[in-house]
Amino acid sequence: MSYPHEGTDYIVHPGEVLDDILTSRGIDRRAFARRIDMLDSTLEEIIDGRDIIYGSHLNRLAEELNMSVEIWENLYRKVGLI
Repeated sequence: MSYPHEGTDYIVHPGEVLDDILTSRGIDRRAFARRIDMLDSTLEEIIDGRDIIYGSHLNRLAEELNMSVEIWENLYRKVGLI
């Protein structure tokens, strides 16, 4: 089967990926921000693509979502933010 965009790389901002994950898992943004010790407004900025997540917050986010830090670092590299 052939797909119309087969072989095309799409660049998706990590904030959009995070929003999709939280939504699909039914996780409230404010509750998630508190669980990773982050201000609600900072999480909103990350999701909206106006900020990036790094350092200890990145570690907590990855752990909380049961994902690796490298996944998030690679997403940020793809969009040229690190």
